[in-house]
Amino acid sequence: MTELFRMDAQMRDTTFIYTLICPITHETKYVGETIVPSRKYSQIQSEATPRERLEWIKDLKKQGLKPIMIITDEVPVEEGFDAKSSRIKTEVENGNKLFNKLNRKNPNASSTVHGKTQIINANSVKVDMYTIHGKFVKTWDSQVQASDSLGTAQNNISKAMSRCTENLSACGYLWVAHGESIDHHYNAYADKFFKPISIFDLNGDFKTSYSSLDEAVDKLGCSKALVTNCAKGRKPSIGRNIVTFTNEEYTIGERLTKLNKMIYIYNNDGSLFGKFLTLKEASLSIGVSRERVRQVVTGGGKVKGKIAIKK
Repeated sequence: MTELFRMDAQMRDTTFIYTLICPITHETKYVGETIVPSRKYSQIQSEATPRERLEWIKDLKKQGLKPIMIITDEVPVEEGFDAKSSRIKTEVENGNKLFNKLNRKNPNASSTVHGKTQIINANSVKVDMYTIHGKFVKTWDSQVQASDSLGTAQNNISKAMSRCTENLSACGYLWVAHGESIDHHYNAYADKFFKPISIFDLNGDFKTSYSSLDEAVDKLGCSKALVTNCAKGRKPSIGRNIVTFTNEEYTIGERLTKLNKMIYIYNNDGSLFGKFLTLKEASLSIGVSRERVRQVVTGGGKVKGKIAIKK
């Protein structure tokens, strides 16, 4: 299996085309594109779409197996779409039945390489597609053509074009009306995802920093939502790390105040069994569920002969 790379997504000039291989039949089941293969491999284990791929991965997990990711190509980011389309075409010609969205008129060909198939556009406005680093990729005749080819809802592209806060990009690309400047869209995306991140330990001492949210997600091995919530102060820490945006270190004091409210576990004789930062740590130490520890902390009582108190 090809090595899964870990690199800084902010300055990436190349993108990777990958295939997912069935560990049982060794057939190619999916073709994808990503700038951080290691993170993508983790994400696809739970991504809801394509639905058929998710069901396949669930079936593999029941057998103690996982799909195999193979990196097939590394190309400049602006050539990623064409490289992915070419790989899909090759896999289909080799007889592989892919989970990629298929062209509605020809089920044996992927919609991302429909080329010769005429699609009637419900929206005649051309749209330009850029990488998340602001590099032009291609122009589509309409949102409908783009959404059909990329296997996403047209609404996702519309939201990305309007710079909706929750949908600054669609399918990993930035979108604007044909001929419109990408500057505002890129700046909005960069402000949200390319902000530098600082990491502190539980004593408030600086540990390291990352140039972007994407790099922090990759290095910490956590979901983007989890790192974002911690950076914004919605969650005090991720394990033994306090995460904050680099220009917002002033929030460290507030985080430490929350973290100091630890869970103390006492034995029947009143001696201290241990103190724990989280319910998870306490539950693992005692050997009970987190919910049971929470019940004792909030409602009193004992768990396995021990008393839990949150100070």
